[in-house]
Amino acid sequence: MALNFLNQFLKWGYGPHNGPHTWSNWYPIAEEGVRQSPVDVPEKEVEQDSSLLPISCNYGDGEYCKMNNTGASWMLNLWPEENWLRGGPLQGEYRGFQVHAHWGSSPGQGSEHTISGQSFDAEIHIVHYNTKYENSGESLDKHDGLAVLGMLVKTGKPHPHFDIIARHLCEIHESGSEIMLEESFNPELLLPEGDRSYYTYPGSLTTPPLFESVTWILFCSPIELSEDQINKMRSLTTGCESSKCMVDNYRPPLDKKGRKIKKFCQ
Repeated sequence: MALNFLNQFLKWGYGPHNGPHTWSNWYPIAEEGVRQSPVDVPEKEVEQDSSLLPISCNYGDGEYCKMNNTGASWMLNLWPEENWLRGGPLQGEYRGFQVHAHWGSSPGQGSEHTISGQSFDAEIHIVHYNTKYENSGESLDKHDGLAVLGMLVKTGKPHPHFDIIARHLCEIHESGSEIMLEESFNPELLLPEGDRSYYTYPGSLTTPPLFESVTWILFCSPIELSEDQINKMRSLTTGCESSKCMVDNYRPPLDKKGRKIKKFCQ
């Protein structure tokens, strides 16, 4: 899960000299933490929890949102006052403030979470903060501060709503560039159609500063993007090196350290 930092101003990244295996040099929590993300979800070991609720969300009109290239991903900034997320494993109400993605350089890799060892081609995150805190900045390092909806992505048919994002990625090709997205974009339409079953567990940001503040809600059913839509994400550049394509911007699964993953079945 990427935060709104420009990658060129940071020491960390996804290359051979600054990738996830090096992050503990600057962020000791990468190794010392007890709820780091992402993780593998071993389907046969997951417990179904009848106390969990369905997810309920509303993101409003979604007009005139800023979309930018952070150097680590594309990011769409939402209007928190116009939306809410409730239910699931959450206590209280959360508000969405950004959407971003992680993806690979080729099919079969790119998702941060894996299911029984299987990786997917990409993973999209909708990030929310707990309204018990004043804003997203105040919530970042709180144990219950954030909730992230995660959608696993496989290559398939074009996604009509994601195409609103895909069509404009060429306008934020370079790291640090940004535009105002004047078309209405409803993040709820990125959630799986029909089956909204999900896995949930206590975790962390998947990019530095790696705060252990995230309640993860990972949908069981993947969504589909077309090869062309995924390639448009791969065509973004990082800013770390001249014209270097932004690919393999994901953190590999980590030790669960005794955490249990629960499942809601719709």
